[in-house]
Amino acid sequence: MLPPAKLRCVHVALHKVDFRKSHDGLLAECYAMDFDPFAGDVVFIRDRDCGNIIM
Repeated sequence: MLPPAKLRCVHVALHKVDFRKSHDGLLAECYAMDFDPFAGDVVFIRDRDCGNIIM
């Protein structure tokens, strides 16, 4: 089990993302927005239909 990281900031992505991407694709999406989930950033991403949200 990984120890909890310090929470730096919570972000909400305003653009729609294709959830058919793998975990690596969603991580690349976070890096493209200059967020680093491994440094403590929490990013909420919504899908194309605006029906689901991933943290």
